[in-house]
Amino acid sequence: MHFIRLVVLTFLFSTTFIFSQKDSLFNFRWGTFHPRLRYFFMQTTNDGPLSDYFSNAIGGGLKFESKSIKQLRFIVNTSISGTLYSSDLTSQDPLTHQPNRYENSLMDVIHPNKDIIARLDELYLAYTRNDLQINLGKQFITTPFINPQDGRMNTTSIEGIWTKISPINKLQLELGYLYKISPRSTTEWNNIGKSIGIYPTGVTTHGDKSTYSNHVNSDGIFVLGTTFKPLQQIELKLWNYTILNVFNLIFIQPEYHCSINENNSLQFAGQFSYENTIGNGGNATPTLSYFQKNQQAGTTGSRINWKRKNTDISINYNYIFNQDRFTFPREWGREPFFTFLPRERMEGTAGSHAIALKTEINLPKHWMIHIGLGYYSFANVSNYAKNKYGIPSFVQMNSEFKYTLKNLDIQLLHCIKFNNEANINNTKYEINKVNLSQINVVLNYHL
Repeated sequence: MHFIRLVVLTFLFSTTFIFSQKDSLFNFRWGTFHPRLRYFFMQTTNDGPLSDYFSNAIGGGLKFESKSIKQLRFIVNTSISGTLYSSDLTSQDPLTHQPNRYENSLMDVIHPNKDIIARLDELYLAYTRNDLQINLGKQFITTPFINPQDGRMNTTSIEGIWTKISPINKLQLELGYLYKISPRSTTEWNNIGKSIGIYPTGVTTHGDKSTYSNHVNSDGIFVLGTTFKPLQQIELKLWNYTILNVFNLIFIQPEYHCSINENNSLQFAGQFSYENTIGNGGNATPTLSYFQKNQQAGTTGSRINWKRKNTDISINYNYIFNQDRFTFPREWGREPFFTFLPRERMEGTAGSHAIALKTEINLPKHWMIHIGLGYYSFANVSNYAKNKYGIPSFVQMNSEFKYTLKNLDIQLLHCIKFNNEANINNTKYEINKVNLSQINVVLNYHL
C-alpha cells in the first residue's frame, strides 16, 4: 500500500510540474487543462490526558474546460488524495470513548481507513449568453448555506441544474434544482435524503441518539437567490431553500455601505433566517425524520465593519431564537453567520448568542493576517432540546497567516478554544470541542 501511495503521489507531482512548464502543453485547440496540487496538515491537541491527533495528506487534480462552441462549454474536474502519515484515526479515546472529530474528515469520513481516495468533482455542460448562464451536471456552487466549505482535502459538490441571470442592471438571480450531493470529505454521490446524516447526527431533543441517517426521504432541493442593489450604498440578499418533504429556509441579508472619506468606509449589515417543517420532515416515523412536525427556528445577526486601506475590522453578533433548534445539514456547507470562525458552528442550538471581533490586514509582499476572537454562549450540554451536539459555551481565538504568489498560496491557521461552561461533568463534552489547540497548514498550487 505504501508503494502504491508513493507511485500515485509521484505521478501527481510530476504531472503538475510538466503542465506548469509551458502553456502549449495544456492549452489545446479544443480546450484548456488546469492541474493543481494540495497539501494539508492538521493537528489537534486536547487538554490533559485526552488523546491528541494529527494527519497530513497530499493530493491533486486536473480540470478540463473546453472551448465555447455556440455558447456551450464542457467541464470535467477530477481529484485524488493520499494520506502521508497520521495518528490512528479509527480508535476511540480510551478515557471518554469518543471518536476523532477533525482529522478523520481530512480524507474520507465514511471510510477513514482508506489511504487513497478519488472523486469526479465536476462534470457539466455550461451555456453562456450575455447575462445568462446555465450549468447542468456535477458542479460547485456558492450560496449562503450550500457551498464548497473548503476546509479539507476535497469540497462539497452538487449535481443539478444551476442558472444565473441578470434581468436588469441592479438585480442578479441565481436559481436551481439540486438532486444529488457529494459532501466534503466523501467520494460518493448521494441523493438529497441520503446525504443528510453522513456527518455525526447528535442527539434528539430527549437526549437519545438521532437515527435519521439513511432514513430521510427527499427528491431534491429548489434554491432561489436574489441580489438587489437599488443604490450604490445599499445591497439586499434574499435566499430561499426548499428541501422537498423536509423543511424550508428563508435567509435575508441587507447591507449599507457608507464612505467616510477616500481612505475610510463603514458597512452596516443585518441577517435574518427562518425555517419550518414541510411534508413529514423527511420520514413519516418521527424518530427517523430530520425535522419534527411543526418545528420552526430563526436567527438574527448584525455586523459593523470598518475598512481603512488594507485593514478591515468588524464587530459581529448572532442570535438563534429561544424556540426549536436551528438545524441545517452540515454536509452541504458552512453556515453564513457573521460570527462564524473556522472549526465550530452554531447550527444545532437554540437560545444561543455569539459575538466576534474580526481583523484582516493585507500586508505588502503578498501577506495577509486574519485574527478572530469570539464568545459563544450555548445552552448547557445536558439541555438536549437546545444543544444537539453537546457543545459547551466557549471562547475561540483564530490566527491565520496567508501568503499568495502567482499560482501558489500557503495558509497557516491556529485555533484555540477555551471552555466557558461551569458544569461539565463528563470529559466527553470536552474532547475535540473545548480546551484544545489546533494547527492547520495548507499549501495550494494551481494553474
